[in-house]
Amino acid sequence: NALWVPAGFAHGFLAMEGDSYLMYKCTSPWVAEAERTIRYDDAKLGIAWPFEPIQVNQKDLEAPGFDDAEKNFSV
Repeated sequence: NALWVPAGFAHGFLAMEGDSYLMYKCTSPWVAEAERTIRYDDAKLGIAWPFEPIQVNQKDLEAPGFDDAEKNFSV
């Protein structure tokens, strides 16, 4: 399966099964200082996650809520 996400569009995922893999095909090289995050469970986003994640990486745990996040998501 594949999903196209436009440049600058916030996106995230929740693996529903063990041994899941996510691969990105990007239009340009990754630039660390251009990366932005939004807190995945911010109520303002209105995402009905099917269950609480078992594991969340530190960067996502420390991400700001939508109102506090930088809004310039395009590079």
